[in-house]
Amino acid sequence: MEPSPDRVVDRFTELFDVVGSEEIAADHRVGLHSDRHDFEEHAKIGAFLGIHDPKTLDDLDQQTDVRAGLESISQGHFSRLTNRRPWEAFADLANAILQRPEFYHASGDVRLQLEDISDRWIVGFDKTNLPLRTSMLVEIDDDLHELRPEHGGLRLHSAARLSPSSSHPIGTVVTDPNTHETNCFEDLLDQVEVHEDLDDLIAVFDMGYVDYDRFCSLNRWDIDFVTPLRTNAQFTAEETLCERDFEKTEDRDITHITDELGELASTGVEFRRVTVRIADGDADGGERVNTYLTTLPPESYDPLDVAVIYAVRWLIEIMFRKLKQYFNVQEFHSKTLNGALVELFCALIAYVLADYYHRTYRIRGTVVDTIKIIRNFWDKPRGEIG
Repeated sequence: MEPSPDRVVDRFTELFDVVGSEEIAADHRVGLHSDRHDFEEHAKIGAFLGIHDPKTLDDLDQQTDVRAGLESISQGHFSRLTNRRPWEAFADLANAILQRPEFYHASGDVRLQLEDISDRWIVGFDKTNLPLRTSMLVEIDDDLHELRPEHGGLRLHSAARLSPSSSHPIGTVVTDPNTHETNCFEDLLDQVEVHEDLDDLIAVFDMGYVDYDRFCSLNRWDIDFVTPLRTNAQFTAEETLCERDFEKTEDRDITHITDELGELASTGVEFRRVTVRIADGDADGGERVNTYLTTLPPESYDPLDVAVIYAVRWLIEIMFRKLKQYFNVQEFHSKTLNGALVELFCALIAYVLADYYHRTYRIRGTVVDTIKIIRNFWDKPRGEIG
């Protein structure tokens, strides 16, 4: 008997075989009495839909019937399972994949791309809104309520490993659109801290997370961070570590930096304030000022390092853009909130698996190129891909 070909789908879904999906299913009592379309198969079909981004499920039975590695399922049956099975099980599956040693070791090469800045992982915190296209039902205290598009949709809060070529979510909280991001920070941090390789991270977040008590807590917990500081923040400089002028050049717009230690408000805790003045290119010599609050030690990170590390935060915005553009996380097929959350976490699983495939099998180009390969060569042996 000839060995089965090493197909793209086999490698894309290989982490499903090692994450203990049966235990997750048992914990949530999902698919315990299903001979077909058990929890793992349901998640695989969800990941297939996540990466293929279909606008309709009308021909789902045909798509799954002819696709290798999937069991055929009708639109109606898929919708019933998706609306009924708890979304928390799919969230746990996503977290289990992210915590696998295989995923952790594949991430090692990504960190090398940041070594010119830091040999520590940079983790960004941010949120994005997911507007709804159609109404859906939400169960609150055993009563059904209608969530309409004009209500604002959902808000996805995320913590993500950041790298120029490969950023991926490692913490996820979904709320109503009015929940402020600062209220979800501790939940995200709890999800981040279960990752063994993130015991020495640098957190970066924007002004939406400004909270002096939180800054003091992070300092006390020995978690380094970089965040913008408002111009009206109460900061009392106690020591100037560095102050330098620069000549503007074609390659550098920075004209002045100041690095200080001092007390934030009346917290009694010492922080570091880095101020960077940048020429804005106008003929009148105008400039903008970026001020950062950080706990990074000055003996290891100079002021420009601090500014560059914060700039890495922009990669989480790019990650959100990819999720929306290539995984369509705001075009839900389900008509219930539970179903929409199942679809969302299946899309996140697909994104993470595509990222894993890209790094593990050394695919040329970007993760976007890898997504296209998985879509177009799903059934093909990997050796046939040029």
